[in-house]
Amino acid sequence: KAKVSEIAKKAGIADGTIYIYFKHKDDILIALFEEKMKEVLDNMKKQINLESDPLKKIQRFALIHLKLIE
Repeated sequence: KAKVSEIAKKAGIADGTIYIYFKHKDDILIALFEEKMKEVLDNMKKQINLESDPLKKIQRFALIHLKLIE
């Protein structure tokens, strides 16, 4: 369990600075999760759009999804 002070130190900022952007420590985790999920979904869309055939798009989506849950 990371402390806000440890997170701030790793980020190279003061403890209080974190609270300007995040009300609670859990909000940091949520923000990181949302950012990472956006990256994953954007990448997935790019990969799917490489295909023009709808069936191939579905197959590519399924393969990407399976790789994610491995």
